[in-house]
Amino acid sequence: MKQNKNLIEKLIHGDFGLAKTFWLFFVVIGFALQFALQFTLLLSIVASLVAGVLLLSYISMTLIGIWKASAKYETNKIWSLLAKIVVIFGWIYVANDFVNIAFLFI
Repeated sequence: MKQNKNLIEKLIHGDFGLAKTFWLFFVVIGFALQFALQFTLLLSIVASLVAGVLLLSYISMTLIGIWKASAKYETNKIWSLLAKIVVIFGWIYVANDFVNIAFLFI
């Protein structure tokens, strides 16, 4: 098994822990990227589309990481349960946005 994981592998495997994965990667960085995405709308539809797909890919990686980190979390199981509920709603958000992007091509 590979010991030296890169940042993305650590994120996807939940190796940063539940709190850091949720609050830093999902909330802080995720919202910052969503805010930055708004500026791509000023550039072009293509730039906005590419940025949107990249953002949804990032969110997908963080959702997987949150789920796996919550499975490893042993301190207070309520936080693990709440994190998994957020992940379920997160996947609904991601699926909705992918459908909306697909409708741009129809």
